[in-house]
Formats: sequence, structure tokens, C-alpha cells
Amino acid sequence: MTFEVAISTMNKTYDEIFEMLKSENIHCNCLVINQCDKNDYYSTSIGNSCVRIICTDERGLARSRNMAIANCKSDILLIGDDDLIYYDGFDKTITETYEKNPNVDVALFNIDTYDRIFSLKESKIPYPLISHFTSQQYSFRVSAIKQKNISFNPQFGAGSRIVQFGEENLFLADCYKKRLQIRYFPQKILKNEDCIDSSWFKGMNNKEYIRDKGVVYYAIYGKFFFVYILRFLIKQHKNIKPFSMLQAFVIAWSGKDFYKELQK
Repeated sequence: MTFEVAISTMNKTYDEIFEMLKSENIHCNCLVINQCDKNDYYSTSIGNSCVRIICTDERGLARSRNMAIANCKSDILLIGDDDLIYYDGFDKTITETYEKNPNVDVALFNIDTYDRIFSLKESKIPYPLISHFTSQQYSFRVSAIKQKNISFNPQFGAGSRIVQFGEENLFLADCYKKRLQIRYFPQKILKNEDCIDSSWFKGMNNKEYIRDKGVVYYAIYGKFFFVYILRFLIKQHKNIKPFSMLQAFVIAWSGKDFYKELQK
């Protein structure tokens, strides 16, 4: 069973990319999508691993990850990022998990992160909890994703200029709706101690972020999205000031109409 990790990054030279892979403790096959001002392809071997780099002038995290899926040469692909630290043998952990679970199409793994703790028990992922996970945890059988024509929505995610997050949650929702077998595994594969990317995240106390929460929740949960808005506002009530709970709810509710406009 073959494996690759897909890394999305921007405006790096080849030397900077190799330094990035070293700092992330990546010593396995990897595919780097480098969004920059040129279109180019480079491949090399480092030890027993193959490093492939696609330089593209496209923009947007969702487009980067779709390009990785389209160009993947392995059985299993892990969605990565350029600011993580992977644990030794993480690739072996993932491939062995798929070998032991031949019916699993999408495997989500545990991670050490700054803002939450994930379960130590293996489990199925119920649909109401799919927004709980981050793309850094996603791996999948490439054949299953391509067969079901599943991709990341380019209207969502960093660099989209429409909705700056949520593309990974919509991806997982699509996997669920198209009846792929999704399972969570408690083995930890990486550490992420960084806070939210400041290149797009300007805090929760602005109308655009609150509205976009409503957009993402409506896209995933439909008519039940108000339940997730309420849960978010209750949990983050201190961070949404100067908006009151009612004001923030009205803003988030407007995400329903915004999402419907996107579909026209």
C-alpha cells in the first residue's frame, strides 16, 4: 500500500520547501503544492522517499488540495499543512490502520493541538460531529474519493475571497453523504501548537466571520443549522463582543441567504 502526504504552501523556493519538510519531520513520499507566480514541476528522491513539487499560479487552499488529489500517485493521501510537526513513523501508523481496516475509506487521526482534546477511543463519526475535526486529521483512499467525485469546494477556505474557512468540513460532509466509510482513530500523528492563521483570521468579533459561520453551518446541516449557531455563540459569547448574542445570531442567520446566493 502506497502513501503520500500533500502539503499546501505559498511562495517558497525549492530550498525553502526542503527546509520546511525537514522542520516538519517528513521523511516519506510527499506532494507539495506551492502556490506562487509560476507553473513548474520538480521531482527528486530523498533517501527512499519521493518528493514531488508542483508550482502553480492558482490561488486558494481548496484548489491546492484538489490539485493534490488530482496528481496523487498513491493509494492513501494525507492532507497536510506547512506549519506542523509530524511524529516519527506517522506514515506507517496510517498505512497499517488502512491495512487493518479494509472497509474504511476515510480515516481521521488524533493530533496534539493547542485548543482541543480528541477522544482516545476509536469510533465512527456521527454526522453532527463532522465540523469538530480539522483537515490536518484527514486521510483517505484516493480511489474512493475520485470514484465518488468528491473535492474541496473552492468557494470556501483560505484564499477563496468568499468564505475563508469550512472547506474541510464540507469535504467531510460530502464523503458522508456519498456513503463513504469514515472512522476516527486515536493514534496521534502530529503536533500543531500554532494559533489560527492570522493571514485571514481577524477575530470572532466581526460581522464577516460570524456570518460565515452561519454559511458553513447551513451548508452542512441545512435547516438544523441554527442549533450549531447557538452552540457556537454560547461557547464563544465572550469573544463575539461588542455584539450581543441576539445581534450575533441575526448576523449568523444571514449566512443562510448568503449560501443560497452562492449556489445560483
